[in-house]
Amino acid sequence: MHDPSDPNELARAVCDAVAAALGRDPSDVIAARPAVQALLAPFAANVAAGRVAGSAAHELRNPLAVVATSASILESRTSNDKRASDHVAKIQRQIALATRIVGDMVEAGSARPISREPVLLEPLLSQAIEDAALPDSLRLEVRSCEGRVLVDPRRTRQILSNLLRNSFAAAGGSATVTLRARVESPYIVLSMQDDGPGIDPATSVRLFSLGATFSDAGHGFGLAIARSFARAQGGDLTFVPSERGARFDLSLLIAEDER
Repeated sequence: MHDPSDPNELARAVCDAVAAALGRDPSDVIAARPAVQALLAPFAANVAAGRVAGSAAHELRNPLAVVATSASILESRTSNDKRASDHVAKIQRQIALATRIVGDMVEAGSARPISREPVLLEPLLSQAIEDAALPDSLRLEVRSCEGRVLVDPRRTRQILSNLLRNSFAAAGGSATVTLRARVESPYIVLSMQDDGPGIDPATSVRLFSLGATFSDAGHGFGLAIARSFARAQGGDLTFVPSERGARFDLSLLIAEDER
């Protein structure tokens, strides 16, 4: 297997594949290798950076777990001190955010292959809502989410839970998020629409760039990783401009026996 973090190795593999497809000797296309290598260099750099991020995130998990345990102990001992309790609650919220960041960094650097299987959409969505751990005060409307899709269940749950958290964070404390499903063969398309302030179209082109964030609570990994997972399993994730709020469409392949 070729190392995707080595642009020279990738360029050699691409040129060899092109030569084979054309029925030519590899030496006939060797002159194109430097140009191909230059084109692949940014991709290889991203792969290498993802590996570093994933390795660092793995190392951070244990310290975060210790901090979370300590915060839990403090919570039980400060229940009669409102000011102290408020500070402990802030610590716990930041621990939760850091834990999500670490999880996303691990996924960004993960080499685990996509494994697709036919699954029922409705229970998959229910699990993703549970994973998102949304506040009870926020309102989620789910409409017509039926059928079976061909997906990696774990990755798809992560996509959906990230989208849900993003929608509620952007829409604010009195948010309503509406989730609708429609068939656009060979896909079931899940449209997630919030009633928040929306996204400036001028900045929306950078939404899926790794590290780009438009929220004080964001860290710039979630949407980029979500789109990469959606595309790796044969679907897509897109931003759709709307008159109010923000809308994202997640396309999931319909299981073959239901097409």
